[in-house]
Amino acid sequence: SIADHHFGKLAWAPEVGENYDLKIAEDRYAKASRLLLRGVADRKPDRIAIVVGNDFYHVDRGDNMTTRGTPQDADGRWQKAFVGGARQARNSINEAAELAPVDVLVVSGNHDEERAFLLGVVLAAVYENNPRVTVHNEPSLYKRFRWGTTLLGFFHGHNMPARRFQQLPNEMAHHWPNDWAETTWREWHFGHLHSESEDVWRYRASETIGDVVVRRLPSLCGTDRWHHANGYRSLGAAEAHYYSAETGRMGYDTVTQLALEQN
Repeated sequence: SIADHHFGKLAWAPEVGENYDLKIAEDRYAKASRLLLRGVADRKPDRIAIVVGNDFYHVDRGDNMTTRGTPQDADGRWQKAFVGGARQARNSINEAAELAPVDVLVVSGNHDEERAFLLGVVLAAVYENNPRVTVHNEPSLYKRFRWGTTLLGFFHGHNMPARRFQQLPNEMAHHWPNDWAETTWREWHFGHLHSESEDVWRYRASETIGDVVVRRLPSLCGTDRWHHANGYRSLGAAEAHYYSAETGRMGYDTVTQLALEQN
C-alpha cells in the first residue's frame, strides 16, 4: 500500500522545507511501486492485493476542498490531478498483474471520499475484461481481503477515538462474520496519520482488542503548510506486506523517500 499519497497537494520548500506537487507525487508513486514490486517478484506470490485510496487524492471538490469542506493548498486543476493519479494506479496494477492475479481494493479517505470512488469506477471499466484483475469498489468505507486463514481489513482510519479503537475486533466480526469465524490471523490496516505504528502488544493485551493486529501505514507525500505549522511530518515510506494462506504474517518490505531519491 502506497498510502495517503495526496495527488494534487502543493507544498513550497521555502515555506515548509520541501516541495511537493503533482509531478513529484507521480514520480514518487511510480518509483515506489516499481521498487516494491521488485521485492514482490522475488517472493513469487500467488496473489497480490493493491490498496488504492487512503487520501489518494488531496481534494474532493472543484474549489480545492476536502469531502467535508476543508480548504487545501492544491496544485493546479483537479482534473489534471485526477488523471495523473489514475495513470499511476493503472501502471502499478499493470505491472503487478504480470506477476500474479491482482485484487484492487479502493479505500476512500476523508480528503477524497467521492473522488476515490470515481477512480474505482474508472479502474473497474479499464479492467472489466481482464481476468487477472478484480476491482473492489463497493460504496462501503471498509474493505477486506481474505487469504486462506488470514483476514485483512482496510479503513482510512479517520474518526477513530480511543473508545472505537477498542472495538475494532467487534467491527471486523460484524462486517465479515463468516471470514472472522474461518480465519486465525486478523489485521486492520489504516492510513490517515502519515506515520507508521504497529500497536501489536498493547492491543493484544486488551480484552476488547483480543488477537487483532492494528497497523498504521506510512506515507510518501510531502508536508503542506497546515501540517508543517502544527508539527506533523510524514515518515517518508511505503510498504509491501506478505502473508501465508496457512500461517498468516510473513514479513514486509519498506521503500523510503531516500531510496527513491537515489533511483
